[in-house]
Amino acid sequence: MNRILGPHSYENWKSALLETDVIDGFEVPLFTDAHITGNILDGFGPYKFLNPIAIPTSSDTIIPGVFLRVENYLELHIPSTEEMGKTDDIHYHGGTLQDEIAALSSLILGIRLKSGGITREFNNLTLWVS
Repeated sequence: MNRILGPHSYENWKSALLETDVIDGFEVPLFTDAHITGNILDGFGPYKFLNPIAIPTSSDTIIPGVFLRVENYLELHIPSTEEMGKTDDIHYHGGTLQDEIAALSSLILGIRLKSGGITREFNNLTLWVS
């Protein structure tokens, strides 16, 4: 199988394109000093950008300006003891999936975005609201 493998954010998007079932999901605040307006709910595969309508109290305040909602289509692979003995960084970009999406979004928008920790998890997808 000649398949190009990439970081988890890419592989997750490719899995979403196959129209497989969503496994779970989570939300992460993206901190910024930019003023954000609007939401992006479509057009970015399994990723949505939600505006929490955060209003900075001063010009140097860093606030959660966006919440990144991730629909996860990837099964978690738990490495075996043998796999843990070898370094495999072929898919690793230097951070988590949400760090990569924040970095790419920063480049696209020309603003600073930093990923925070997961604030909400969606394990029971009957509760999933788009």
